[in-house]
Amino acid sequence: MVKSASRVMEILKIVSTSREGLKHSEISQALGIPKGSLTFLLADLTSEEFLVIENDGRYKIGPQILFLANRYLASLDIINFSEPILKELVAKTNESSALAVPKGKDVVVVAKQNAFQQLKLEFDIGVFFPLYATAMGKVILAYLTDEKLKHYLSTVKLVPITQNTIVDPQRLLKELKKIRENSIAYSLEEQFEGRIALAAPVFNNKGEVTASLTQQIPTVRFTPEKEQLLKSALLEASKNLSNKLGFIY
Repeated sequence: MVKSASRVMEILKIVSTSREGLKHSEISQALGIPKGSLTFLLADLTSEEFLVIENDGRYKIGPQILFLANRYLASLDIINFSEPILKELVAKTNESSALAVPKGKDVVVVAKQNAFQQLKLEFDIGVFFPLYATAMGKVILAYLTDEKLKHYLSTVKLVPITQNTIVDPQRLLKELKKIRENSIAYSLEEQFEGRIALAAPVFNNKGEVTASLTQQIPTVRFTPEKEQLLKSALLEASKNLSNKLGFIY
């Protein structure tokens, strides 16, 4: 790959990870790009609106990225199919819902429907999360072939994000087995403290798990009754979406 093209992608990736944006010096230090070279690259990216620069000198993702992302998402049938299903999930449970798809070693939210109540947890489209620390990611890992799962565990370091994050590969494997048996994954404050999430698999016409449906809830609102409601709603929603993609139960 051409060096300048590689650097452009690195810049876009690292800027996208910061909601507040990053300054010139922060990008230079994080990526090891000389400040002089970085200046020219940032100028090109801002002129084409892939990045924007705020008054405080921080660079953020620009409208051109959002335009391309929206064009990409609009081309995916699963996004269109999921919209009424996500709305129905929220209507049944009054908790925020989302659709996520795997992207390399991560999972990314591609569609969402946030709840309307005062104390709620919202999803953001385009946000990446590690597969091993989220319900939406673990349900995808659970259905990988043994070979693919072995490769994943050999190439990913299980880093603790909270005190509840599973970082023992053997413990994770046991949980993935349980997920496959029950078709429901949990994240018990493993990605964010004070949040619990559940997820169910979405199958394509080949019987492969191509996405996951997920809901998240504040820990203080997670009662046994609420858990049963979320599980039932998610399993029904995942079945409906899988059927739309050609999978027959």
